Amino acid sequence: MNFRLVFRVTGKTLMVLSMTMLLPLLVCLIYRENPVPFLLAIAISFPFYVYGLRGFPLLVVAGIICFGFACTDEFHQSMVEGRGPSKRDVAIDCVGAFFGIMLVRIVCFTALLGSGGKKKKRRKRRR
Repeated sequence: MNFRLVFRVTGKTLMVLSMTMLLPLLVCLIYRENPVPFLLAIAISFPFYVYGLRGFPLLVVAGIICFGFACTDEFHQSMVEGRGPSKRDVAIDCVGAFFGIMLVRIVCFTALLGSGGKKKKRRKRRR
């Protein structure tokens, strides 16, 4: 069984997500771990990638934002009765965010590779 999710805009295929690309999200759901850091990393790193922040700087910037989210989530848990903050939860959230960022990098790189990755130069016509 092969599952594919295709995103198209004006007839052009932007990206194709297959079952193997969605594997980290499925692992989060199976083990009942919170998929929010994974989804947050995708939501943060995709616009950064589109607007030109790529490679290691993308990993650092999106990683810092997701780490900050994980820390504020644990701070919030410290105020809830019966729950407490945990460094282990922050580490798990950061691993989920890392997989989300890497998924965006792989999907976007593959989409750019499929479309040639370069803009075609228009030749000026001489009259």
